[in-house]
Amino acid sequence: MSGIFIILWTCSYAFALGINEKVDIKCLGYLPNENVALLNRGTADDVIKNEHIQLYYNDKFVARAYSLQVDTHRSVWLIYQIANEGPLAEKGELKARRLPARLVPFRVKNAAEDTRVDEIKQELLAQAPPDTPEPAPRLKLGYKESSREDNEEIPITDPEGTLALNPSNNSVDSDAFQDEEAKKNFNVQLTAAPVKFSSVNHAREISYGTNLQSVDWGKKNMSAHYVYSNRRSRPSNYTQGATGIATSSSYDAGVNFDINKITNHFSFFSFATFQRERDGVIYPVRYRWNIAPAGLKYDIYNDDKIQDLSLSYTPIMEYELNDVPSTRTIQNGTDAFGNPAYTYEEYVEQKKFQRARHSFRFGFKWVPAPNFVVANTFWYRPSHDFSNKDLDLRDCRLSNDFSLGYNPSDNITLGYQNVYTWDLLQKRLLGLPSSNMDNIFTISYTFAI
Repeated sequence: MSGIFIILWTCSYAFALGINEKVDIKCLGYLPNENVALLNRGTADDVIKNEHIQLYYNDKFVARAYSLQVDTHRSVWLIYQIANEGPLAEKGELKARRLPARLVPFRVKNAAEDTRVDEIKQELLAQAPPDTPEPAPRLKLGYKESSREDNEEIPITDPEGTLALNPSNNSVDSDAFQDEEAKKNFNVQLTAAPVKFSSVNHAREISYGTNLQSVDWGKKNMSAHYVYSNRRSRPSNYTQGATGIATSSSYDAGVNFDINKITNHFSFFSFATFQRERDGVIYPVRYRWNIAPAGLKYDIYNDDKIQDLSLSYTPIMEYELNDVPSTRTIQNGTDAFGNPAYTYEEYVEQKKFQRARHSFRFGFKWVPAPNFVVANTFWYRPSHDFSNKDLDLRDCRLSNDFSLGYNPSDNITLGYQNVYTWDLLQKRLLGLPSSNMDNIFTISYTFAI
């Protein structure tokens, strides 16, 4: 436990700067062939080795940097993802914003380990003014000052068409950066939900999964997820008469693609998801595909703290195959008068469904502090029967998802979710209550690749 507290203490005090807070910083020397710069911030400003920042000039993105060596008032940085090297070459006045350590790609860390810091530092010091004044005190400008840059909507380009990360280092495979796709990096999030309570059947559930999220794709964004859940609950209608606790499992996977801000207020999105549920030898949901080929999101309002207030719509095509409990009458000999005797037999039949849905979603996200997030999503998905042009309001898949997220460090997120769902189709087909409420506690670890 003491080791954990040491790690959290280190992450909390690095750079003494909020994640989205900007400070003045000056370039004292720059070697474009090595992609290394000397900046006028050091340990006196609580800068440490392996710090991660983003640089701006006149509120425009310049580059990202990873600290290699830190002195009292100076520090050596590996520069990568360069959009404009002019302010670095001209030793201009810049702004720096601290980024989470999890966003540092592994290829950058590998390049940093093999960089000839001591030799390069002497060359950088030769460029620095002989009497460099100490930097002015930091000015806190507030987090999320420029939502456009913070939302990663600035296209990241490399002047030479390749992402040159210290090309002289043998450890960096330069061929890997020739392909445009090689510059598109991802964040990986590993999530565990050790505590989940459901109101239906007094279920207790444990789940774990992973999420892959793109970064530095400009306006485009792609993500994919996979979640496995194991549930223990009272026996359902499939196991009537049974005693004890029933165990079931489910799988959920999906992929999303977005194009943010195609106009000032509109964004494009699409997604596809797959679900499967198992209850003993029965599959309440053998498969359920939800495909949304094209949707539009309207941004009502956003600023530094209210980062999302939006309405979205998309049509959804749903393909589903379920195991449904049924009964049938069978003849079982004759009665005392010689008439046929009948009994009832329970069995499971498979039913296939194909539906079209209208998806209306209202999203809200509030960030009262850099490491604390409050979000809520209300989702209404009524089924549309095109044969008689009617909406089936009983089959609406209504849900409300309220969540809280807290980051005790750059890589770790503690979360709570309250999810309410209402679906009459579940009651009609499966005999389960139409409404359900889940309380979920999660812990996540995020890193970059």
